Amino acid sequence: MFCRGCEYDLAGIETRCCPECGRPFDPVDASTFTRLPGQLGRGARHAILAACAAGVVLPVLALLRADPPFLILPAAAGPGILASIPVMAGLTLWPMRTSPWWISLAVLPSAVVLILYYSLVVHMHLTLGGWPTSIGMSGFPAGLRLHADLALASWNVVLAANLLLWPIAVIICAAVPRWRRAVLPVGLYAVAHAICVGLMFLGPAGFISWWLD
Repeated sequence: MFCRGCEYDLAGIETRCCPECGRPFDPVDASTFTRLPGQLGRGARHAILAACAAGVVLPVLALLRADPPFLILPAAAGPGILASIPVMAGLTLWPMRTSPWWISLAVLPSAVVLILYYSLVVHMHLTLGGWPTSIGMSGFPAGLRLHADLALASWNVVLAANLLLWPIAVIICAAVPRWRRAVLPVGLYAVAHAICVGLMFLGPAGFISWWLD
């Protein structure tokens, strides 16, 4: 028997309120609790640990490869590198009661950015036969221009959310007890973005130069 609000284990609880989030429940009313918590399996936990390691290693490799070093890279990947530490510690020290759906939602924005980015790499190379030699999209066919606009817009939105909204989400999760179970998805959002940034800046140098311009 688990809390519907935070999935806290209610077995043996004498009170009729969850000690974690305060949500009321009735042991004789199955609609007030859940029998199947969204606890992560061992495979999912190992995958998250591997993602945290990648969230640290990939941006560092990209920064070492950059010539000159791109200042935007550590700034964009910084939250994810920091988030990797508590996420790995949390998975190691205690079982996380977090639905896989929330984890999927957390990594989805960065996955979309990465797909649009590398599909644009292929699209541009096939269309132009190489990389642009000037700033902007002058001379781009309409289809390539639309593709580039979508890729740039998705990157800007996720980057802004990572740098501006993510710290606010962390504060809320720390301050509001019923939101503390969101710590893992919030941390993974930043970790996924760090992986995304690292993979982006490991792409073709000519394309990266156009992207940054």
